[in-house]
Amino acid sequence: MDYIKEKLFRQLAVDYCCSVSDIKDNKNHFTEYKTLEGRRQFEKVDDDLKRW
Repeated sequence: MDYIKEKLFRQLAVDYCCSVSDIKDNKNHFTEYKTLEGRRQFEKVDDDLKRW
């Protein structure tokens, strides 16, 4: 189970452009977007939803 959690934390760190310790520490972090290898691409938000 710990192996799966560590793998999840590593992927989330790549997805959110931060470190694994940032994911684990339970605090708010602001990061600048970087194109990183392995980062998952999500669908673009519909233009109508951007107004909210």
